[in-house]
Amino acid sequence: MATVPFQQLIGSLMYLILGSRPDIAYAVNHLSQFNAHPGLKHWATVKHIVRYLKGTHQYELTLGGTAPLELLRHCDASFGGVPGPDGSGAHHSVSGFGFSFGQNCDLISWSSK
Repeated sequence: MATVPFQQLIGSLMYLILGSRPDIAYAVNHLSQFNAHPGLKHWATVKHIVRYLKGTHQYELTLGGTAPLELLRHCDASFGGVPGPDGSGAHHSVSGFGFSFGQNCDLISWSSK
């Protein structure tokens, strides 16, 4: 298994998940747990996922429905109101934002610091 590009292929599959193929996320996430010591069974599963992708290359991500889509942004901040992680009593600020399509859609991007 040392000559098999298991980690590189898992990384490539993760890139596909982010851009266009969320349908393989569970399987690839599970396989990534074996990056350090993959076995023949894991390699066979990776090849199966690649064959699945080849057979379903025409699949598309689409947004549909009757309501018009609107990009919504949400933001919030807490200036000095959050206790520090070290337990010293010092407070720090937290801010975050998120973007979604429509009122009932999941977030498409977010950040919190």
